[in-house]
Amino acid sequence: MDVSNNYLEGEIPNTLGKCLSLERLSLMGNSFRGSIPPSFSSLQGLTFLDLSQNKISGEIPMFLQNLSSSLQYLNLSFNNFEGAMPTQGIFQNASAFSILGNNKLCGGISELQLPKMPDHQAKALRKHQISLGPKVAIGVIVSTTVLAALLSVRCWVMRRTKSGTDETQKTSLYDHYERVSFLELHRATDGFSPKKLNWYRHFGSVFKAIIREGTEPLW
Repeated sequence: MDVSNNYLEGEIPNTLGKCLSLERLSLMGNSFRGSIPPSFSSLQGLTFLDLSQNKISGEIPMFLQNLSSSLQYLNLSFNNFEGAMPTQGIFQNASAFSILGNNKLCGGISELQLPKMPDHQAKALRKHQISLGPKVAIGVIVSTTVLAALLSVRCWVMRRTKSGTDETQKTSLYDHYERVSFLELHRATDGFSPKKLNWYRHFGSVFKAIIREGTEPLW
């Protein structure tokens, strides 16, 4: 999504965080104010984010460093950011992000040559990073579980197709079984909530979900 240089103003819409399949987002060259929406932490597939040349303020959100598995380019230059710089994820690679024109930032990696952050901010940052470890681990576990669940569904579909289809009636799997998007699975399981968990094994989990209203549970 590219809406750069369009004289847009106001706060960045929080609803953008619901676009889970969003990979590229450029809002540069507008007059957006306020802070980066917390909902952006849900954009786990985001590879490119350009918020430069706006009037965005506040601290750079720590959740941006959690997008390190996907985010490859981040431009926050020429805004009004202040406070401590994150030091993990994409912020470990000075060539992957830009913070030019934000004169109230401090800390960060040595390549940035920013002023040293005050002791109270440094302590708060270390405390946050220590508490972040379990959250990152949970994120990895959830992602692995989702992948295992999707693979289990695919294997089940393939076995059913192989056993129930004659050689003279071979067609694509997509002709026999309705396609279900990841977003539908995410919604139907309430974000893969433990309440929807049917059973769990060391190699994956199976969730119970009603994909569409008025139909029987698919799996």
